[in-house]
Amino acid sequence: MLEALLIRAVASVGVPERFRRIAGYIGLALSVLALLWLGKTLYDRSIIAEHDAKQDVAVLKADAVADDLAGKVAASGVAKVEKENEDARREAVGSDDPLKSGLDRLRSGKAGKDATTR
Repeated sequence: MLEALLIRAVASVGVPERFRRIAGYIGLALSVLALLWLGKTLYDRSIIAEHDAKQDVAVLKADAVADDLAGKVAASGVAKVEKENEDARREAVGSDDPLKSGLDRLRSGKAGKDATTR
């Protein structure tokens, strides 16, 4: 049926009669190939969409784990720095270090021409 339709279509464009049957078969083969290509394209798109959905879920899970870990690391780092700063402040109390005195004046905004430098 499709072959006859293609042969009539080929005849209507002026193809000589001896080539009509061959042109009809070529048209039929091209139609089948086009349908197969369309089917494969639709199948590939569905596979890719499924894979992307799985990857999105995996990325969200990994992101949540990384966020949790980063929060713990940041909290640990802040606590460590604060402890080290407090230890350094305690050790610096009563120190006669001229650099500390100069930095203290600079921090308080009272630095003058008499600031001690090394």
